[in-house]
Amino acid sequence: MPRASRRSPPRVLTALVAVAISVSTLVAVERFVPLPSPLAALNCALRPFSSVNTYGLFATRTTTRNKIRIEGSTDGTTWRTYVFPDKPGPLERAPAYVQPHRPRLDWQMWFAALGRCKDNPWVLAFLQALLEARAPVLSLLAVNPLPAGPPRDMRSTVSPYRFTSLEEKRVTKQSWAAGPAQPYCPTVGLQSGHRAAVP
Repeated sequence: MPRASRRSPPRVLTALVAVAISVSTLVAVERFVPLPSPLAALNCALRPFSSVNTYGLFATRTTTRNKIRIEGSTDGTTWRTYVFPDKPGPLERAPAYVQPHRPRLDWQMWFAALGRCKDNPWVLAFLQALLEARAPVLSLLAVNPLPAGPPRDMRSTVSPYRFTSLEEKRVTKQSWAAGPAQPYCPTVGLQSGHRAAVP
């Protein structure tokens, strides 16, 4: 019985794959270095076809990010910071390596910081859970700064974070530099078992 002959892919298909790889490479390279004029012209000519692109969930990255700080107090004067396992927090802590796992709460806090408190009502529900010291919620955090009991009040602020330069890190030993903090959600406490704004 004769052996079935292996068929090589049609030349047209091979040519199309080679073109797609070449154009994809041009698109990727163009993001980092300017292309020579003929290649840039070719890239511009092919762009309307949208056959290759740099699409990704995060095709571009910002050099700063807003970060929400959650703090609790038992007396309304001294405030302690709740530390999350993976999102930026303590300035000296280097960024965590979280791939392929993406911690849900830390991830959502990043997106909440892109908007306002009123656009993210779940943040207020999160603050209430901390006011009630709910064990499942506390287990999502790296540090509960008030282990002796629940806080009386909760507050949240938002500030821009950026990576420190090598020189800054050498001097300060910090991975992050934080800008001025602004209020995020209103300060809240529990009254008769219900969340209420603290005057």
